[in-house]
Amino acid sequence: MKRYHYKQTGIGMLEVLIALLIMSIGILGVARMQGLSVVQNHEAQQRSQAVFIANDLLSKIRINPTAVVSYVGMYGSGQSASSVITCDSTQLCSPAQIAQYDLYYWEQLLMGQTEKQGSKETGGLLNANGCVRVNNNELTITVAWDSFSKREDNTLTPTCPGTADKFYRHELVINAIIPSI
Repeated sequence: MKRYHYKQTGIGMLEVLIALLIMSIGILGVARMQGLSVVQNHEAQQRSQAVFIANDLLSKIRINPTAVVSYVGMYGSGQSASSVITCDSTQLCSPAQIAQYDLYYWEQLLMGQTEKQGSKETGGLLNANGCVRVNNNELTITVAWDSFSKREDNTLTPTCPGTADKFYRHELVINAIIPSI
C-alpha cells in the first residue's frame, strides 16, 4: 500500500478569513481615530475662537476703563447691543458710546456675523452667549457655547445661560483686575 503525502501549497480559506478579520478591525480602529480627531480639532478651534472673542473685549475695556459699567450685561442674542454708532474725527464719542460700539461688534463676533461665505455666516460659536460682570475692581468675561462632545463632569454652573444641555455646554471665563473702576 502506497501512501501519498501531499504538501500544502498556497493559502487556505481559514487563513484568508482570519487575515481579513484582523485587517478589518485595524481599519475600523483607524476610522474611529480619524473621527475623534475631527471632533477634537473642532473643539480646539471653538475654544481658540472663544479665547480670541473674550480677549478682544478685554482689550477694548482696558482701552476704555472709565466706562466699565457700560459693558456689563449678557450678549449673544443679537438684541442686547444696539446698532453701530458712528464715531469719527468730526463727531467724537463719549466713553459710554464707545462701549456701545465695542459691544455691538463683540456680539457680532459671538454670533458669527463677521465671517461670511456668500450670504451664510460661517464664523462664531454654536449658540454662543457672552456675559460681562464687574465686582468691585474685578472684571469677569464669560463666553459660553454648545459643543458636539460631552463634558466629562457635571459641575458646570452656567454663568451665561445657554440653550443646550449642560453636559454639552462649554464656558471660558477670564478674570481681570481693572484698576480705574
